[in-house]
Amino acid sequence: MDGPSIIVGIVIGLIAYRMLWTFLGLGYVGLYIREAEKHALTMLATVTEAVSYILQIKYNTMKDLELPEKTIEMTMKVDDDNFRRWKETTIRHLISAYPAKFENLVKYTNWDEAMKVLDKIYEKRKS
Repeated sequence: MDGPSIIVGIVIGLIAYRMLWTFLGLGYVGLYIREAEKHALTMLATVTEAVSYILQIKYNTMKDLELPEKTIEMTMKVDDDNFRRWKETTIRHLISAYPAKFENLVKYTNWDEAMKVLDKIYEKRKS
């Protein structure tokens, strides 16, 4: 073998190594993002349960204090609207946090779809 062939072989080897390393690195980053997404969805679901429970206590307290039914209904309507907007906003923020290269990993666009994804995650963990 002559010198130029060896140099070309080394350069091709380095390029192949760099491409393979980049490909594997992207795979690991993708797995990391998936795992972070699972934990984020789990935390959001936990917060949702806690807020729902707190709101129920609030409404029961309002009834116990014998506040007018109209006031309770109006409060419930406002709380429901705010809670719905909060859920949709959190999902939009979660989706917008994805790096551009991994946006295709997102399998939901709203709260209900995100919770279906979380249900599938729970089902996989059970089996």
